[in-house]
Amino acid sequence: MISGGIFKTEDYLESGGLKSDIKLYFNYEFLLRFINDDFKTMVIPKLGYKHLTDREGSLFKSYTDPVKGIKREEAIFFKNAAKKEYFFNPNIITRNIKYSPTAI
Repeated sequence: MISGGIFKTEDYLESGGLKSDIKLYFNYEFLLRFINDDFKTMVIPKLGYKHLTDREGSLFKSYTDPVKGIKREEAIFFKNAAKKEYFFNPNIITRNIKYSPTAI
C-alpha cells in the first residue's frame, strides 16, 4: 500500500505516477517501478496517520461488488501485469493493458 508513503512530487511525476489502465495492483506496480528506477521513498508508521478501509463508495469497496466488482481471474491478471509492467515508464513508453476473460 502506498498510503503513508512520502514521495517528492518531481520524482512521482518523473516516474510516471500510477498507471490508470492497471485496475488493481496499480500501487504495487508503481512501487516496483519507483524503486527499480532508484527513487527514494519514506513511510510514515501507521501510528502517524489514520487509514480507513472498506469505506462506502471507496474504490476498493467497489471491487467487492458481486456484479460490477473484480473477479478472481481479473485480479490475478492485474497482479501478473504489475509484475511485468513496472519496467515501462508511461512517460516514455505507452502500453495498453486490457483484461479480457478467456472463453471457456
